[in-house]
Amino acid sequence: MTTRVRYIATEEHVRVSDSVLELLLECSNGDLRKAINYLQSAKQLCGDEELSEGDVVAVAGLAPPELLQQFWASVASNSFDKMKTDITSILLAGYPVLTILRQLNDDVLALEKISDAQKATICLRIAEADKKLVDGASEHFQLLDVASHAMRVYNTS
Repeated sequence: MTTRVRYIATEEHVRVSDSVLELLLECSNGDLRKAINYLQSAKQLCGDEELSEGDVVAVAGLAPPELLQQFWASVASNSFDKMKTDITSILLAGYPVLTILRQLNDDVLALEKISDAQKATICLRIAEADKKLVDGASEHFQLLDVASHAMRVYNTS
């Protein structure tokens, strides 16, 4: 798939580095059509300039890595008040909470500080929040619930 997207980028005169191409493929979850659409949209966004990781994240509708880092820093702080303030800040950034939860799930799997069993409990809480959001629950309360659960698990390891 990488070869095909690289070929299309070359033919369409889209300048893209290997790391940005890798991110593009990651964001498309292995869907070639989606990867091509993201490539085209990012090209429209940046014109003749080289595509950046920020361009790809923007067209994919993902929350930027800095936002997720803020979430994990808040969880690691073990301060509920700080976490509450940070969750409000994250929500005010305007990214869909379902998308943030999907990204947090990927982050949890990459955490090295906690065991697989602890990762499973956090991922289960994320899945429950996802279901509740689909059923119409409050984004604020669901993200707060996931964060507080992650904080308890993360800080007891």
